Amino acid sequence: MKKHVPTIQGRSFLFNTLFVLFNIAGVVLAVLGAQPFFQSSFFWLNFLGYTLIGISTAGLVIFQGKLMMANVLRALVGTVFIVSGIIKANDPVGFAYKLEEYFQDGALAYRIKEFFGDPSFSLEFLANHSLFLAALICIVEIVLGVFTLIGLSMKKVAWFIMALMLFFTFLTWHTASCDPSATFTDRNTYESTHPAFHSILASSKNPKSQVKVVEQSPTSVTVDEVKHVQCVTDCGCFGDAMKGAVGRSLTPWESFWKDLVLVYFALWMLFANRIVEPNARKANGLYLIATLLISATLSWVFDWYLLSVFSVLLVISALWILRSGGNALGNSMGVLVLTSLLSFSFISYVLLFDPVKDYRPFAEGSNIRWKMNDGKEGVYSSVFVLKNKRTGSEESYTEKEYMSQSAYWDEKKYQFIKRDQIELIPGRLPSISDQFNPSIRIQDISNDERSLSGFEEQLLMQTKSEAVRLKDRSTQKQVDVAVSKYSKKAYPDSLYEMVSRVNILDADKNEINLTEWLLDQPLVFVFSSLNIDEADWSEIDRIKDVVDYARETGIPVVLLTRGSRTQINRWKQKYKLSIATFSNDDKGLMMISRSNPNLMLFKNGVVRAKYTRLNLPNAETLKKKLKKQ
Repeated sequence: MKKHVPTIQGRSFLFNTLFVLFNIAGVVLAVLGAQPFFQSSFFWLNFLGYTLIGISTAGLVIFQGKLMMANVLRALVGTVFIVSGIIKANDPVGFAYKLEEYFQDGALAYRIKEFFGDPSFSLEFLANHSLFLAALICIVEIVLGVFTLIGLSMKKVAWFIMALMLFFTFLTWHTASCDPSATFTDRNTYESTHPAFHSILASSKNPKSQVKVVEQSPTSVTVDEVKHVQCVTDCGCFGDAMKGAVGRSLTPWESFWKDLVLVYFALWMLFANRIVEPNARKANGLYLIATLLISATLSWVFDWYLLSVFSVLLVISALWILRSGGNALGNSMGVLVLTSLLSFSFISYVLLFDPVKDYRPFAEGSNIRWKMNDGKEGVYSSVFVLKNKRTGSEESYTEKEYMSQSAYWDEKKYQFIKRDQIELIPGRLPSISDQFNPSIRIQDISNDERSLSGFEEQLLMQTKSEAVRLKDRSTQKQVDVAVSKYSKKAYPDSLYEMVSRVNILDADKNEINLTEWLLDQPLVFVFSSLNIDEADWSEIDRIKDVVDYARETGIPVVLLTRGSRTQINRWKQKYKLSIATFSNDDKGLMMISRSNPNLMLFKNGVVRAKYTRLNLPNAETLKKKLKKQ
C-alpha cells in the first residue's frame, strides 16, 4: 500500500486557507478580550475568539491542514525569533542588566524556594555570567528562527522552541503576578568575618525577630530570614526598543499573553514537526518574501529598518551554506555554525562600540529636556466587586454596568465587596526621571568645579535661600533671618531696622545638582564613566586633549561617575587630570552609555554627538564636528 504523503493543501486548499486565517483571527480576538481596555467587550471577544479557534482547529484536523498551519506559523514564529534575537543582540549589556535583576534571590529564585520548599536555593551565582547568558540567548533565538524558516531539523527545533517559550512564559507570568508586599524565607550563611555577622546574631535573639538561626558554629552562622519579594516591573522582552520606538514597553501581562500566543503557535509546529521537510527551492522564495514582509512590519514598529535587512541576510546566508558548503558544511551543522558566527560577530561589534540602533534616552539627537517630560497618565476604569448571595461567588462589573442595573443594588441578592481601579491604558514615566541627577556635596566641591562658568551665579545659588538682613536697634548688630521665618511680630520695627534682602547658606541644602545647568549650556562636553576604577583609560591622552581644547575655547567640560570622592580624587591624581566631576545614579550612567568611558556633546540640552571608549575624538576631530554643526 502506497504511503500517504501530507501536502500543503491537505484535502482542500481553499478550506484550509480559511481555517488558518480564522484560527489566527480567533487568537487575536481572544488576546484582545483578555486586555483591560476591552473589558466592556470581554464576553463577545472571547466568545468569538475561542469559537473561531475551536471550529478552525477542528476544520484543520478534518481537512488535514496541519501542514499548512505549521508552515504559515513557521514564517511568523521564525521571523519573530530572529527579530527578537537581533534586538536583544543590539544591546546585550542592557539585556544582561535585566537578567541580573531576575537572578536576585527576591526576584525569580523565591518562586523556586516556594515551589520546592528549599530556602537555600539561589540564582545569584549566575549574575557573574549574565553577559555570557545574554549573548547565548540572543544567538539561540536567532539560530532557532533561521532553522524554523528554512524547515531544517524541525523535529528537534520545534521541541527547542517549545522549551524556550515555556521558560519565557513562566518568566513573564512570574513578572506579571509578582506581589511586592509578599515575603519569602531566605537561608543564608554568614562567616564570622562578614560585617553583618554580629548584628545577625543579635537580631536572631529577639523573640519578635524574623531572623531564625538554623545552624551555628564558632566561625559561621546559618539563618533563615524573612524578606520582601523584589518584583521586576519590566521583563525586557524587546530590550529598550519598545520604549524607544513606541514610547513604552509591553506591560508584564501583555508580555505574558504574547508568550502564550507563541506557545500556542509552537504547539502547532510540534504537532506537525514530523511532516515538515526542508524547504524546496520554490518554498525558499516564498519564505524569503514572508520574512521580508513580517520583518518589515516589525521594523516599522521598532523604527529600525535594518532589522528587515539583517533578517533576510541571515536566511540567505543559511541557504547559501546549504548549497555551497559541501559534505562538511552543507547541512544543519553548517547552518548552525554560520548563523552563530554571524550573530556572535554582531554582538562583538556592539560590545566594542555601542548599539547600532540606540533606543535609549541619551541617543544622539535626543532632546534631554523633552525626554524628562514625556511621561503620560494612564487611563483607569472603576470596577465594582459584588458577592452573589445565591451562588456565593464574587462577580465584577464595570461602573456602567453597575449603575445601569438596579438589581446589583439589591442587598438581598448582592453584597458589596469593594470598588477597584483597573488600568485600561498603562501610563508611563518620563523616559528620563530621577536616574539623571548629576550632583556634588558641598564639602566635596573643589577648584575644578568652581572653575565652571556660572558656578557662583547659578550652581552655588542652589545652596542659598532668601533672607532679610536686620539691624538690632539696641546693639547695632546685623542679623540675617530667612524669609520663611521672618514676621513683624517676631521682629517688630521698634526693635529691628530692615537693611536689605540677601541670600544666605541654607543648612538644609547640602548638595548642588547639575541637571538644569547642563541643559542650559550652549555647548558642553560630558564624559561619563560607570566605574572609574574599572573603566578602560587606555585613551586617556585623547581625553586630556579634549579637556585642554575645551579650556582653550571656553567650553565647559564635566565628568559624571559614581563612587566616593576619595576614589575620584585618587583617579585625578593618577592621571594628572583636572576636570569638574559630579556623581550620578548607577542606572542613569547605564542609560547614558554601555561604554566605559563615554563622551557626549550637549547643545542646549540636545545630544549632538556621542563617542565610545574606542572612538574617542581628539581636538582636531571635535573642531571639524563643531564646524559642521
